[in-house]
Amino acid sequence: MALGIGAAFAASVWATVTASGAVYFDSVAMFVFFLLGGRFLEMSARQRAVSITESLAKLVPALAVRVAGYPQERSLEQVMAAALEPGDIVLVKPGETIPADGCVIEGLSCANEALLSGESAPVAKSPGSPVTGGALNVESPLIIRVEQVGEGTRLSAIIRLMERAAMEKPRIVELADRIASRFILSLLLIAALVAVVWWVIDPAKALWITVSVLVVTCPCALSLATPIALTIASGTMARAGLLVTRGHAIETLARATHFVFDKTGTLTTGQMKLLDVLPLGELDAVACLRIAAAIEQVSEHPLGTALRQAAAGQVLPALAEISNQPGSGMSAVFEGRSVRVGRPDFVAALHAQPLPEAARAFAAHSDTVIALGDVSGWLALFRFADEIRPQAATMVATLRADGRHVVLLTGDAESVAARVAQTLGISDGQARIRQSSASRRGHRGDGRRWRQ
Repeated sequence: MALGIGAAFAASVWATVTASGAVYFDSVAMFVFFLLGGRFLEMSARQRAVSITESLAKLVPALAVRVAGYPQERSLEQVMAAALEPGDIVLVKPGETIPADGCVIEGLSCANEALLSGESAPVAKSPGSPVTGGALNVESPLIIRVEQVGEGTRLSAIIRLMERAAMEKPRIVELADRIASRFILSLLLIAALVAVVWWVIDPAKALWITVSVLVVTCPCALSLATPIALTIASGTMARAGLLVTRGHAIETLARATHFVFDKTGTLTTGQMKLLDVLPLGELDAVACLRIAAAIEQVSEHPLGTALRQAAAGQVLPALAEISNQPGSGMSAVFEGRSVRVGRPDFVAALHAQPLPEAARAFAAHSDTVIALGDVSGWLALFRFADEIRPQAATMVATLRADGRHVVLLTGDAESVAARVAQTLGISDGQARIRQSSASRRGHRGDGRRWRQ
């Protein structure tokens, strides 16, 4: 393309200077416009594709609250998150983003670590628990000792993996480059031969026919379309939550024979939904739901959100002295008596009564169960589950129709895994998987395999 445009421009300049022959500045301008327009579209596509890395980088807050002189003093100062150093002590309030990787030294709370796991269910944090920069503190204030900052954080490692994938040339692109280089060499030889032949036949047409050969046969589609298509595919997958860390992953995926899926946050939305209410006292299910939703009005916990959504449109009772017990639940005063909603053991501490037999069976077949009770005993159990993504069943059916083997892996109980698998048509899987040092080294954990 460059040779064709350069030759046409030089010939037009010569024709202008000598006042003989035709000029083709308009054609040159048109070619340059289309070439630059194509480059602009390519650049825009690449920028949109890698914009997900910028979104990840923005997860880390710009400012942090440093606790100076801890533990003797607790004076707070606001500093730039980029100025934090390993060993600094920071305060992260509820609803704020953790500014760097570190370890909890004081406080009880939960953190939303969906940026790492894809799961919106908060992870309990207590003294000694590791925290990740970019995660959201959900319930209560945490005092954290900073251990990794800047390029040493997990979030930075994810961004580097994505940038490496964007810079790497997949095998198909390398093949296209090799073909293009040989193709261009062949075209230059053909163009030279055409120029010689037409110089003999009609010298007046030799230049423009040669230029046409160069321009028309430019292998832009071969050398540009393939890498652009893969870059856009990587960007689209990243915006959908699939991070590509190797450039050849997309082309390799087309030849995959087995697809192994995690459950929470992958085949499911990662958002809890109230499935069922089991009344255990004098109040009916609707009344129990209203009380629980009223207690959770000030909570940011996903289970509290699910309760409020289930009670949307209903009149909630008035409560007093609402308080939060991080990692356990919430308590309040309703009609003069103390009530609690949260983990069954937390609620049981209020009245010291064991769960009825029917309640134990109810809890045994669920994803997540929380309880509601007062000083007189149990009031209700609430059963929650992860919503299955609307597209999941179609995706699994399509893969199986193509002859691919689909497997489900989850850390949940066999009953939960079997329910999701049956809904989606997956016949093979493994439940109760727990990450351990062995599994991190590439070995399977202590999960239980099942088939349907």
